[in-house]
Amino acid sequence: MSQGPIGPQGPQGQPGGTGPTGFQGIQGPQGPPFGPPGPGFYNSNTRLILSDFTTGGTLTFSNGSASTYYNITSTTPLTTLSNASSGSTVAGAFWVFRNNTANLITIATLTGIANVTYAGSTNATTLYIGSGNSLTLVAGGASSFVAF
Repeated sequence: MSQGPIGPQGPQGQPGGTGPTGFQGIQGPQGPPFGPPGPGFYNSNTRLILSDFTTGGTLTFSNGSASTYYNITSTTPLTTLSNASSGSTVAGAFWVFRNNTANLITIATLTGIANVTYAGSTNATTLYIGSGNSLTLVAGGASSFVAF
């Protein structure tokens, strides 16, 4: 016995009903534009200051230079960081040190900078900045700092 010819295809059926609604998603940001503003990082009038450091040796910073981004390009090594506001550094003040040289910067002398929390140490005495990397110091007040 052989099979006979296949007949024409029937008409398309009616679409089914809508499925159940999915789970409620997470709630998004609210308020104008997205909730209340957070606290200022240092001062509402603080602006990032850019400064090229091209001389090597000692780099001195203070409360007056807070929120400064130091672009280090010196071929003479930076060896010392000095805090001119030692003992009265404003908590929350920060400084960024960018190594734009081809070499690792090793800062072995910290003047007016104590109690530095850095790389797992709560009292670091030497700071390192790899080539093409930055180090940020944030004051905890007086002479204590967090470095990252």
